[in-house]
Amino acid sequence: MSPSNCYPTILKLNKRILLFFLVGATIYFGESIFNADESDNDIYISDRQINNLINSWNIQVGRNPNADELINLINNLIEEEILYREALKLGLEQDDEIIRRRLAQKIIFLKRDVETFTPSDEDLKKFFVQNQSNYVPDDLYTFEHYFFGNNTGAREEAETTLSKLLSGQNLDMGLPFYSGNTFTSHPLQKIEDIFGGEFAKVIDTLDVGRWAGPIQSAFGYHNVMITSIENSKVPSFDAVKNIVLTDYFEANSDKAIKEFMEQIKSEYSVAISPNFEL
Repeated sequence: MSPSNCYPTILKLNKRILLFFLVGATIYFGESIFNADESDNDIYISDRQINNLINSWNIQVGRNPNADELINLINNLIEEEILYREALKLGLEQDDEIIRRRLAQKIIFLKRDVETFTPSDEDLKKFFVQNQSNYVPDDLYTFEHYFFGNNTGAREEAETTLSKLLSGQNLDMGLPFYSGNTFTSHPLQKIEDIFGGEFAKVIDTLDVGRWAGPIQSAFGYHNVMITSIENSKVPSFDAVKNIVLTDYFEANSDKAIKEFMEQIKSEYSVAISPNFEL
């Protein structure tokens, strides 16, 4: 058969293949439309999901799951997916504050990831200078104290003892305190954790080298003398570079999210019930 005689046959085959394809596509899309509910019941567990199960198990238990444990994990995932889809069919996600809040959080997390980029050292140094006060450690206080308890007459005893201390008498006085009478190099937050907030506030106002009191703590009354205050200094940029980098990412992602919210707010029209009264 000459090449010229082959062309009609090839054209006929091409037409048949095209027709077969169109018929097949029509049947496929038809089934997809009329059997949509059945396709919704198909569940596919991907390699990524299985690896996530294995990694989560490893983090919690310290090893990979064995075969039986992995089968149980996959079965639990399948049951969770089935319950999730049944809940969607019933519309249980509608008007659910927890689900709405969770979805809003996920958009924020996604936005944070999109906006993440590595800043230059110059950007970080500029951010460090603008926020230096955030990187200065707390001052450290060293002090002595005498404890008088919280019983009736404790305050009067502390006042009497204070007079003796101010006159130079340094006798054994007061009650035993569980942590001793001397505290060395404590920041105010640690002092607050031990003695309470009001006690720490007073400590921050005292002069070095002079007895003061009575000062009330969570335990009772004290006479206190600050013996030294170690004033903290601004650390070098290199010493806190990793912390600055973390703060930079957080600050810039917060800024990006705020700008994102302002942008999408303009696309919405909001009406609040005029009948509601505060």
